[in-house]
Amino acid sequence: MRILVSSVIVLMLTACTGLMPVRDDVKSEFTFDYQIPGKTKDELWKSARDFFAGTYGDSRSVFRVMDQVDGTIIGKGTASWALLGNECITDYHVRFAAKDAKARLQFEIIRGVPPLSKCQGWPWPTEDGYNEIVNSCMLVSIGLEASLRGEGNSNKLKDF
Repeated sequence: MRILVSSVIVLMLTACTGLMPVRDDVKSEFTFDYQIPGKTKDELWKSARDFFAGTYGDSRSVFRVMDQVDGTIIGKGTASWALLGNECITDYHVRFAAKDAKARLQFEIIRGVPPLSKCQGWPWPTEDGYNEIVNSCMLVSIGLEASLRGEGNSNKLKDF
């Protein structure tokens, strides 16, 4: 009987920790640098613009500044994560900068509850939610790098 009660208590405590927000001191900014020899700033910027348009659908709803002369793209996106069957949302800043032969992508998770989130009491994601957001950022980075190198889906369309 004691073993059963102890097991139930451990199970309940484990479940509750999955509902806790991630620690305040976790990394909230992620930067990815790319070296793309032989590509100009304009070529990298256009590849990034095309990639983001395909990734985010209507890139104008995500990106507020798209400055080809400066080589920058700046905007705000949302990442979703689950909590007790609800779709929670966390906002993040996304910034891209290109120079000749190199580029940088940066994500910054924003603390707070976006209006459309179904988790109004959660200004910071759970640990699982945080990990989902980080993985999503890494997948975007991998896709962007492929696009910058000329290996992305939009480049395959032009390969005829």
